[in-house]
Amino acid sequence: MKHHRFLRAGGLSDDDRIVIQTWAQAIAEFGPEGLLKRSSVWVDHELDGEWRGYRSSRFSYRGRIIYRVDARQQTVVVVRITTSHDYRRSKE
Repeated sequence: MKHHRFLRAGGLSDDDRIVIQTWAQAIAEFGPEGLLKRSSVWVDHELDGEWRGYRSSRFSYRGRIIYRVDARQQTVVVVRITTSHDYRRSKE
């Protein structure tokens, strides 16, 4: 799983990085459905509006991992890690 460039992003504490790595390991070992079994830990849920088709997992009080599941390739694609609970999409 290629997640290292997200972990180098500014604003993440060492504790955040550890939790995000634990999240990535959980995805790799149990798949996205494994997050739902531990919903009190990750508070994982579907997003709507402009993020329809994506999910969010909590890694800290305000920090979120926004991702989507590509069922055809059986991959999880992390599209944003935010420390501010900001769901606004940037214009790319």
